[in-house]
Order: sequence, then C-alpha cells, then structure tokens
Amino acid sequence: MLVWTLPQFGIDQLRLVEQPDVALGASDVRVQIKSVSLNYRDLLIVQGKYHPRLKLPCVIGSDASGVVTECGNRVSRVTTGQRVVLTFARKWNSGPITDEARQSARGAEVSGVFAQQVICDEQSLVPLPDTLRFEEAATLPCAAVTASMALQNLLPSERILIQGTGGVSLFALQYARRKEGSYIFVISSDDTKLAKAKELGADEIWNYRKNPDWEKWIRERTDQIGVDRIIEVGGPASLDRSLKAIRSGGQIALIGVLAGEGHFNPMPIIMKGITLRGIFVGPRSELESVVESYSYYPDRPVIDRTFSMNQLPEALHYLQTGKHIGKIVLNWD
Repeated sequence: MLVWTLPQFGIDQLRLVEQPDVALGASDVRVQIKSVSLNYRDLLIVQGKYHPRLKLPCVIGSDASGVVTECGNRVSRVTTGQRVVLTFARKWNSGPITDEARQSARGAEVSGVFAQQVICDEQSLVPLPDTLRFEEAATLPCAAVTASMALQNLLPSERILIQGTGGVSLFALQYARRKEGSYIFVISSDDTKLAKAKELGADEIWNYRKNPDWEKWIRERTDQIGVDRIIEVGGPASLDRSLKAIRSGGQIALIGVLAGEGHFNPMPIIMKGITLRGIFVGPRSELESVVESYSYYPDRPVIDRTFSMNQLPEALHYLQTGKHIGKIVLNWD
C-alpha cells in the first residue's frame, strides 16, 4: 500500500512510498481510506514546530474516512463494506481527556491516516450515515469535534464571537447558528472570508486588519457588556483583547495559537469570573454526536478545495498561504 511518510521535517521532504500490508489482530479492522482532510496541526507537525523531537520517519494525518475491507474475528462494532470515519484519538471513547487519550492522537507519535489503508481498533471507528459523503466526513474528526466541544451547553440567545474562518471557526459558526436566538459576531482579516461567514449566518462581521480594535467594537455592539462566549484561535497574542470583549462570567474556548506567542494579563479572568477552557478535540462519543447531527440539520461542512492524495505537498503549501475558507480535502484516486 502507499503511505505518505515524513523522513525529515519540511513539506518538500514528504515522500509517497510503498509499504507492506499489515496482518490484523483479533479486534482490528482494515479500512480503505477514501478521503482525508488537513488540519493546521498537520502543517506544524511537518514543519517540526508541533513536536520538534518527534521520532522520524512517521506517517502523518489525523482525519480520514473510508470503507471497512476486513475485520478481525472478534470485531462486532462494524462490518465489512461499512462506511466509517476514524476518530482523532485512538484511545478516547468517552469522558474527559486523559494522558492516554492525548497521547493516542493520530499523525504524530501514533501512525497517521495519510495512507491507502489504515489498521484500526474497532473502538476507534464511527459508522457513517448515507447523508455524509466521504469528503464531508473526513473534515469532522478534529475541527468539527473541537467546535462542538467548544460550544457545549450553549444556551438560546447567547452572543458568540468567533475568530477567523478556518475549519474550527466555520464549524463553530454553523453549530452556533443551530441554536435558537444565538447572535454571532465573526472577525477576520479578509473581506472575502467575512462575506462567506455572512453567507453562513454570521450576524455581524469585522475586518481586524483594517480596524484592529475589535474588542471596542464588540463592547459597543453589546452595550458595553461583552459577548457570552468567544472561540479563541489566536492564543496569547489576542487573549488580552478577548478578555476585554467577554462579559463577566463568560466563557473563552482556547482552540489555537494562530496569532503567535504573546503575553497577557490574567487578572481579568479572576476579576470578571471568566472561564478559560483549553479544547483538545474530543472523544469518540462527541464525533458520534457530530456525525448524527448531519442526519437532521441541513448545513454541510464547508470544503474550500480538494486535491488528489498524490498532491499532499501542494495541498500543505496551499494551507500555509492561509487563503482557504473552511477545510482542505484530499481524495485517493
């Protein structure tokens, strides 16, 4: 079978190589991969920024969908011929995150999914309904689950600020839109991306490249109260502004650090009683809920562009430009 391996850090170091098939264990499942999607994490891993001491070579990639082609003799959750999506973390079925769950995330220490075939434990697969195409399903394990976890227990009529228009941000926009009465603010540095966010249901948009003081805009638009929730993808470099834009008692879901390193004053967290919660994807049970939701909600994952799997370096270079809106998907021909 063909697999994408990373022998040295760097996008152009990736190699598509032939590897022998692996025999199944009693509880294992062989999945023929149909589609995969890229996450910013994949780019950081390839660049050596996510885990500089990562043992190389490794097979990268965490998000994939496909068809079960073979089952071990003790497998009962799935059957041969079934369409499935793989979980982000192999050993996280339910409940809060643990060290074991975190360390079982695919595509780094654990072998990834950018391959023609992947051997999985049956517990790390979720069956797909007919309502989801392979390409759509491949976008869900990381970004969609992260967005869903970030918006847990969302109440009707909450005001939400979403930063950016990447995969997690657009899933968060769609999921927040499903809640009756929600009011959604989206900020981005690109007017074209903001127009797409408006099309997807954002109530108000703001270009922070043209007008950097977006926290003042939020305060003005909320009668100086602030929003109830923030999907924070910037990290330390933008947290100071988020702490000014959130209401007392509000929640900030920290998703990423796209704005780079920085320093922030934590005192407002204490004085305003703010909940700052780090989100590291989620368990299989959350992926099951996300998959099921597409059986009764009409919205679909936003796919910016698709590539062939032999174009992985090209797709990663495109991801690096930041021009995408939503997810980038690759298909095996």
